[in-house]
Amino acid sequence: METTRFILLVSLGLVLTMIWQAWQEDYGNTESVEIVDTAVPEPVAEQPSVDSLPETPSSKLKSVDGPSIATVDAEQELKGKVVRVKT
Repeated sequence: METTRFILLVSLGLVLTMIWQAWQEDYGNTESVEIVDTAVPEPVAEQPSVDSLPETPSSKLKSVDGPSIATVDAEQELKGKVVRVKT
């Protein structure tokens, strides 16, 4: 009886050791790897200043006093229209 108990305890120890080793292989390696950027940045060409840029056509337009296209009342535009959506 004493020998059987000893053999079972040794077997249990071996099984637990194998389970622990398998778990370490699957989930145990949690070392973080540091990624080092070894790329050499390209030199940036000199950017033109704002003063040297050409003038845009929109800057030549004058503001107009009165309603613009964007101020149309949406309720008047959609009054009486039905919207149907199929999905």
